[in-house]
Amino acid sequence: MENLRLADTKARKGKTKQYGVKLHDQNREKNIETLHEMLINKTYKTSPYTTFLIYEPKEREVFKLPYFPDRITHHAIMNVLEPQ
Repeated sequence: MENLRLADTKARKGKTKQYGVKLHDQNREKNIETLHEMLINKTYKTSPYTTFLIYEPKEREVFKLPYFPDRITHHAIMNVLEPQ
């Protein structure tokens, strides 16, 4: 749980105005508990990607995962692999 809370803090850095972060904040502790249970029970699956185009500095397609649970999970894994 401590790692997931730290991961949430790192994932939200500079993104507190984004819709996904605001939505997560409505039930922050419950969401972290749910993610913890998903990881323990091995029921976690990566969410579908959202895609969009950007045109600067050149045109490219960007693939984005939702903040909860995927970005938090990513940061939790990185906390273990590369502790700071």
